Amino acid sequence: MGITFDVAEKLFPNLATMIVQLCSSGILFYVAYRFLWNPAREYLAKKSELTQKELREAQAAKLEANRDLKTAKQKLTEASYKAKDIVEKGKDEGKIIKESIIRDGRQQADQLLKSAREEIAFEQNKMRQGMQKEIVDVALLATEKLMKEQADEQQNRKSIVSFVEGMNADE
Repeated sequence: MGITFDVAEKLFPNLATMIVQLCSSGILFYVAYRFLWNPAREYLAKKSELTQKELREAQAAKLEANRDLKTAKQKLTEASYKAKDIVEKGKDEGKIIKESIIRDGRQQADQLLKSAREEIAFEQNKMRQGMQKEIVDVALLATEKLMKEQADEQQNRKSIVSFVEGMNADE
């Protein structure tokens, strides 16, 4: 086996390789610093500014939303009170209308009752006049009948009693 390993070579790196690697790393850092560092910083600064701006806008929007919410709640409360007032006014107007309808109904009922009473009184008066005429006619007939019979007083009483009983039976 012809392969031999030099342990010292493996443990300690080659000095030339190490210098070349350090130089290439330095060049890479210099190029990155020169061409990438400032644009990256500017990009991150702009991104930070944009984020801060969006955060301020979000806070302003949140404050405005809170004000709008407070205003909406206040308007809702006012609308609730107005609705209650409208309902109360409606109830009051309903009561007034109800009372007016009842009052008008009572007036109409009173008028109808008065008219009916007047009609009843008129009919009663008419009936009384008719009854008086009938009584006069009956009295005349009874008188005529008594005159024809020429009866005595006892006979007259019997005739009048029978006449009155006949009147009561007709009623």
